[in-house]
Amino acid sequence: MLRNVSHFMVMSLAPGYARTESFCKAAADNATSQEITYLHLDELQASAVVQEVCQDLGVVSIPRDLARFLIQRSSGIPYYCEELLRCLRCNDMLLFRTRRRGGKAEDNWESLITSAAEASALAATSSSGAGNDGRVCIVRPDVNLENTMLPATLKEIALAQLDQIKPLKRMLLKFAAVIGPVFTTQLLSHILPTGFRHKMNCLLD
Repeated sequence: MLRNVSHFMVMSLAPGYARTESFCKAAADNATSQEITYLHLDELQASAVVQEVCQDLGVVSIPRDLARFLIQRSSGIPYYCEELLRCLRCNDMLLFRTRRRGGKAEDNWESLITSAAEASALAATSSSGAGNDGRVCIVRPDVNLENTMLPATLKEIALAQLDQIKPLKRMLLKFAAVIGPVFTTQLLSHILPTGFRHKMNCLLD
């Protein structure tokens, strides 16, 4: 395509899945081409996630529990973070209030995150002539973020990836998912069917 089509193309790829192995090999074979530039995209750092959320919401700070929820659930992937945030907003789980600098806070603002995102947001507010008011975001008191369902868009991505995994690996993943995101191999082995345990280490590798 590079030889025959005069177009600029940007392609993204999540490695590690069977459906992409042949594509990865083809891309690697062309690694020496001067027409191809490779960029490895790392996950967003926690501070960058908070900054992006503050920017998207138009606020100067967010609560620690909201920041922790978005950082852990998104794994630093911007699209995942955006979808999680959109889900929270669409379901009215977030509240927005105005905080006046130097004034008495209406709520316990000590629990709010103070970060580089807040500093940059305050600078932007000052430069725009908005005065001394700064919007902050809080989670509704009756909302438990740990019980929040995964948005349909992200659930479809997870299911599509799960369908691409070979049956034995898929079975192992489902047993591991019962335990949680972090588990010991000893605990996983304990809940696996007896005839399946001897294959565990190989499948985990």
